[in-house]
Amino acid sequence: MPNNLAIIGYPRIGKSSLAKQAVIQKKECLLQENKIAIWIDFSGFSSREAFFKGLVRYSFENLKRSGKSIDDEVEKQAAEVLGKQKVWDDLKYDIEIYFEVLRSKGYYTIFILDEFDEARNKFDNNPEAFREMRHLGYDSEQYGIAFVTTSRRSIRDIEIQSKVSSTLDGIFGKEYLTAYNLQEIFEYYRLYEDIGINLSENQKKQIKYYCGGHPYLLASLGFEIVETFKEKKDFDIDIIFRKILLHFFDYYEQLIALLREDKTFINLLKILFGPKIDINPPDIDELIIYGLIKKGEKYFIAFSEHFQNYLKYKEREENIEIDKWRLISQAEKGLRQLILNVFKDNFGDSWEEYYLNKYNNIPDKKKRLNEIFDMLKNAYQRDIEQYGSLALNLTLLDQTYIHQLFDYFILFSWDDLFKTIFKKDKSYWNEVKKYLEKVRNPMAHQKIEVLLESDIIKAEEYCKEILTIIENYRFA
Repeated sequence: MPNNLAIIGYPRIGKSSLAKQAVIQKKECLLQENKIAIWIDFSGFSSREAFFKGLVRYSFENLKRSGKSIDDEVEKQAAEVLGKQKVWDDLKYDIEIYFEVLRSKGYYTIFILDEFDEARNKFDNNPEAFREMRHLGYDSEQYGIAFVTTSRRSIRDIEIQSKVSSTLDGIFGKEYLTAYNLQEIFEYYRLYEDIGINLSENQKKQIKYYCGGHPYLLASLGFEIVETFKEKKDFDIDIIFRKILLHFFDYYEQLIALLREDKTFINLLKILFGPKIDINPPDIDELIIYGLIKKGEKYFIAFSEHFQNYLKYKEREENIEIDKWRLISQAEKGLRQLILNVFKDNFGDSWEEYYLNKYNNIPDKKKRLNEIFDMLKNAYQRDIEQYGSLALNLTLLDQTYIHQLFDYFILFSWDDLFKTIFKKDKSYWNEVKKYLEKVRNPMAHQKIEVLLESDIIKAEEYCKEILTIIENYRFA
């Protein structure tokens, strides 16, 4: 008899599919060993009593349909449970007797409880329900029951959300479902070959960029690829993806909503983009276990690059209040706005065209500025293609970090536009730029321990100086 098993993972990761493949599709084989596999949608019950009576009802009905013989003792005890209304203690007793009788006849029962997250509502503030589940599932020789649950959260988290103290979690093995590993990705690509689609290495990289190893996203994009291939043999992955862009966004928002509900969304943003000053190892471990992040070459990254870039836009909307980090973040955002205001004040709303023409008589500078704008425009265009309306309210300047704002604009046009605003000489601000770049990256990527306290204090002073300049320009 199998032990109890909790299959855990975020939506569309394959929890229900795994339970169906591993248990329900083996139903006939299991029945030959007197093991009755039963699928139950846990969210369909209205109360604790309805659920536990449901265990008997589903068990008895499946046994009748199986063609196995049912003696009078089993039928009588089932009727005892499913008959008239009873107080909880009497109902619990009759249910336990039913499964004891069933076990004495040589039967085991495997209950797959799909959507078990609903226990936090059905068993809210109800420790007796969790205790009874534990009692039934603990001793397979007495009751012959194994529970297989599918849920987004661990049973321990469900218990906490139900406001109970329970040890149900302790009788379950745990299977956390995450993205495909390398071997599974290989098998995924082989499915294309089976129908005559030979993906190039570049196309595989594009699929990996959009989906990572996420089964649901791979299946969604894969379906569109196959449908396009049926119409024409040559296809462009980027164009196909844009057809289902909103489909991906809907899934991302579903994930984010759950993370917000679990109060882990801000932790995810801090781990990916910084600062990680108040992040603890268990915060990172939890997101790794769920497969939402993984260890990259240097830093933690999301399950796909596309999802990571989507989260960059979400990060800009959040107000992550960490004192030391906030100053650098404010200085960076403030500089973007300052540069934009300077350009509009000097060149009007069509500042890009006029700014580019400003250096027509200085070939080297003109060439470098064109390179900068081409790079920023390409990045901006990619973002619009891949993130739609999320990117529309941004400017080219939003494609830059603090050191690039100095390199590409402030120091680049120092004598013409920014010298009178920043007062001190160019060499001073070049050193400021280098210093803030040096401090920003460790703070963003949980490497703050490599910085001296004096480094952080000095960076704070520079940021305050920049913020003062920004404020003075606003009221100049």
